[in-house]
Amino acid sequence: MKYETNLPVPIHRLARSLAVCGLLVAPAAGDRVSAAPLMIANETLVVTYDDAAGSFAVAEKPGGKAFLTDGQLEGKATKAEVEQASDPVFGAGRKIVVTRDEGVSSLELYAKLPFVLIRTERLNPGKEVLDVRRVVPATFTLDLGKPAAELRTLGTGGLLAPDKNPGSYLFLTCADPATRRGVVAGWLTQERGSGVVFSSVKDGRVGFKAQLDHGHLLVPVGARAKLETLAVGVFDDARLGEEHYGDALARQHRIKLRPQIAGHCTWYCGGASDETNIIKLAAVAAKELKPFGFSFVQIDDGWQGGGKFEGPTRGFDRVKPDGPYPHGMQPVAEKIKQLGLTPGIWFLPFARNFQDPEYKDRQHWFVKRADGKPYDTYWGGTSLDLTHPEVQANLTDLVKTIRSWGYDYFKMDGLWTGSATGLTYVNDGYTDDGIGNNAPFHDPTKTNIEVYRDGLKLLRKAAGPDVFFSACNVAQNMRTLGGSIGLVDSMRIGPDNDAGWNAITVGPLRGSRLYFLNGRVWWNDPDPCYVRVEPKHAQFGPSWVALSGQFYLNSDSIPGLPADRLEIMKRTMSPHGATARPVDCFDANLPFVWLVTDTRQPVRRDVLGLFNWENSERTVRYTAAWAGLPKAQSYHAFDFWENKLVPRFAGEFQFKVPAQSCRVIAVRATEGRPLVLSTSRHVTQGMIDVRDEMWDAATGTLSGTSQVVAGDPYELRIAGLADVKLWQPASAGVSPADQAAGVTVTQADGSGLTRVTLRSAVSRDVKWSLKFTAQPLPAGGTAAVTGLKAAMENADAPVMLSWNGSATSYEIRRDGTVIAAEYYDLTYTDDEAPQGKTCTYTVKPLGGGTAATVALTTKASDRPDVSLMKLTPLSATTGWGAVGIGKSANGGPLTLSGKIYPNGLGLHAKAEAVYACQPEWKRFTATAGIDDSQRSDPRASIMCEVIAEDAAGKKQTLAKSPVLQSGKQMQHSFDVPLPAGTAKLYLVVDDAGDGANCDHADWVNAGFRKE
Repeated sequence: MKYETNLPVPIHRLARSLAVCGLLVAPAAGDRVSAAPLMIANETLVVTYDDAAGSFAVAEKPGGKAFLTDGQLEGKATKAEVEQASDPVFGAGRKIVVTRDEGVSSLELYAKLPFVLIRTERLNPGKEVLDVRRVVPATFTLDLGKPAAELRTLGTGGLLAPDKNPGSYLFLTCADPATRRGVVAGWLTQERGSGVVFSSVKDGRVGFKAQLDHGHLLVPVGARAKLETLAVGVFDDARLGEEHYGDALARQHRIKLRPQIAGHCTWYCGGASDETNIIKLAAVAAKELKPFGFSFVQIDDGWQGGGKFEGPTRGFDRVKPDGPYPHGMQPVAEKIKQLGLTPGIWFLPFARNFQDPEYKDRQHWFVKRADGKPYDTYWGGTSLDLTHPEVQANLTDLVKTIRSWGYDYFKMDGLWTGSATGLTYVNDGYTDDGIGNNAPFHDPTKTNIEVYRDGLKLLRKAAGPDVFFSACNVAQNMRTLGGSIGLVDSMRIGPDNDAGWNAITVGPLRGSRLYFLNGRVWWNDPDPCYVRVEPKHAQFGPSWVALSGQFYLNSDSIPGLPADRLEIMKRTMSPHGATARPVDCFDANLPFVWLVTDTRQPVRRDVLGLFNWENSERTVRYTAAWAGLPKAQSYHAFDFWENKLVPRFAGEFQFKVPAQSCRVIAVRATEGRPLVLSTSRHVTQGMIDVRDEMWDAATGTLSGTSQVVAGDPYELRIAGLADVKLWQPASAGVSPADQAAGVTVTQADGSGLTRVTLRSAVSRDVKWSLKFTAQPLPAGGTAAVTGLKAAMENADAPVMLSWNGSATSYEIRRDGTVIAAEYYDLTYTDDEAPQGKTCTYTVKPLGGGTAATVALTTKASDRPDVSLMKLTPLSATTGWGAVGIGKSANGGPLTLSGKIYPNGLGLHAKAEAVYACQPEWKRFTATAGIDDSQRSDPRASIMCEVIAEDAAGKKQTLAKSPVLQSGKQMQHSFDVPLPAGTAKLYLVVDDAGDGANCDHADWVNAGFRKE
């Protein structure tokens, strides 16, 4: 074993000669030579402690290169020695024990644990109780072989330069984006203290500081208090380091995750809903979505009684008498269970309102501030003293009451109040919240974090082991991040979202930073994904949640969703259980690329999720190796949402992703024979539904088993038909048992792909087999372009080209002019085609092959001569949001019935826009309707009106739409002659008499004609 010369010479000699069972043995305490550094090692790390300098270093093994230097433990050391270590979680190991004036610290290594553990005990040698508020157990400098300016830190505050990071709760990673090599430092425990890691830069090197905030940790005279455990390690891929850290957290806390579930939260589509509509929703969900993984319906804020003070009402032991559930919560839970679903309920466990008359004689229940006033917080209410026996009894009774109603899913909000800290919403990077600025608890020996954890344990004991604990949320105060580990099943890892585009991103932003906790410590809850939004956003949010493998929650009015939106939910809802990683997490605050890899079956499956968070088209380009794909000569690829084979690629891939859109690409290495590239069941395209895929070369048979959902046409997409040989489908069949059960199989062949459809009246595992015959490939390969088509939906739409082919890339010409020199897809959108003209398109495969040509006469425009987009209104008012020029009232695109319009006006009832008219303008034309972002909400209803006014101020109504309503008529077209002398035109949006909730009105292709 060779160590580089930056380690002391005695270390070289000792490291070469002493290694037993993977742990390097240092001299026993009584035999230690004080001049020689102490040293321990395991399979991956070597830790040395320089007694003379009072510092430690950590190096990789093998190689001996120190990545951590100048490590400093708190306080002045008086002696150091090597001892055997024994840990109830990690087993046997070795440790360097450093005795200090303030207590004892240890540097510990254990077999098969790629971290050094830094542990501290605080001693009280004084004559009074020691109050420990804040501790810095360790500081150290990192050496990754790069200057600090080329490194990035990633923590709860995001991806930042090391000197710009405000501090990260729980963990912090420092990595080189060019190689992903990096150091991961994180707190393994937070039983009594809240752990933070800070970064800084000095002399071009990155420094880390590990800090514990206790509030008040009281150490009796002559006693020792164990502080929290810090883990530090170095990894060639820091993502894997974070995952190892997540695994270590799970081991430390002995976490056994409850199964991942999917369901509905009522909050973003009607608050608490009501006892009629919640059952309608549950019934539709049970029928349409339960076979695809839907399992619970959770009622949110608004069901409960109590007085209204700061934040929500808090009478969680009773319903609001005149509220949405006048017959109580138990009958609703029973009906939801009868539908085969789990009923869930929202409440705030750890705070009440000290002003509420029902607590007049219970003021001792509340935490007090240092000045004696109740610890009241914005929105959260007044923190309960969770150490008080009466409070504990009350919480136990409350939980048992809710359980007795039949609720097995708890969404517990405002949890931070249990730690008696302030609201710091939105909390990402470190914020000094003054933890401990409260008077002592009823039990003064408890710290704020300890009280919080004890509160969660109390809730679990009262609820029982079978209740799913959905925690909400760390963004209110990040103290709950580490403090909740091991005690909840899912955790809201970000603030509230909604169905708007900018709000959709808040969950993925935090879920990407904390992806390594998901499926190890708990299920990351990024808040609901929505399908009531415009089509590309409807696919975007659910696809991100599905591929990243995080907690799937919906908050749409499910009974009002059209079939295409239910379809999106069906294809994204089931958890895949595979490995999901962001590819570019050290390059972008919001990663653009995720790779999902499944190695649980005989064949490996990979899916690329490409997410464009930007407002313009983006080309995503990476090497296959950097993305994490297996080494191969080339790869097949299939786009799930486009439902098409895309050109295979070799050493790198390049895909264009439209603005605010996603693409989900199944990828498999070519093997020279047919294989299952994709399926229709789920966006992971085979991971959750296909098993035992096998190829019998002797008979040319591909076989396997697929999980088929009753009544859902299930499609296998077979690629590799022109690999090495030309494979011709000969037959497709299912097992005799499946035939007897009525399962049918059909087959359709296309260029480069065979589609096999299985249908079953009941959900079952279907065994299928596909037989192929082989012929030699035709001379010249298979790169010819075939089936070239050109289409234009209407005058406002672009020309869409589509073709079949197997070339890597193509050249596209219009009327002989190159409009795309190197194009990597099998469809092309020409946004600049001239209108009312015959255009000739040619698509040529690059690298050889036969081109194809097609002609299309484009449609002439039906847009108005003078668009409202080019006019400034004399006045404009809107009942909500902003007057949208070319966009809806919520800032999104103008979208009616699935179509996006670039020209028009977005308003919200009640609204009015007034335009000055010119004499040459003869007609007003427009289509008005409910924006698609609100189309599925039953509250959406509008009536639109066009009113003319002459120079004398006399008004007359020219046209009025019928009531446009969600689920019914959604839009109305106007073509209105303007009376002679019209000076002004009023466009009016009324709320149709039922209130203005969700009344987003779009006027598209709106303007004036001159004839």
